[in-house]
Amino acid sequence: MLFLLYQVLENFDMHRKHFFKGALYAFYALGEQRLGFTFEQIAEAYTAKNKVNHDRQSNGY
Repeated sequence: MLFLLYQVLENFDMHRKHFFKGALYAFYALGEQRLGFTFEQIAEAYTAKNKVNHDRQSNGY
């Protein structure tokens, strides 16, 4: 059982970049094609939220 888990994790690690690209594309497509946001709006919202997250981490939230 442990060996099987190791194989699954190793396989995931080998394909992590591919999975991330697929997830990023799906997220972008949802925002642009389904919700009507531009890439710039998505990037701006991400940047603003990322700043809030870093501020919270700096203040022990």
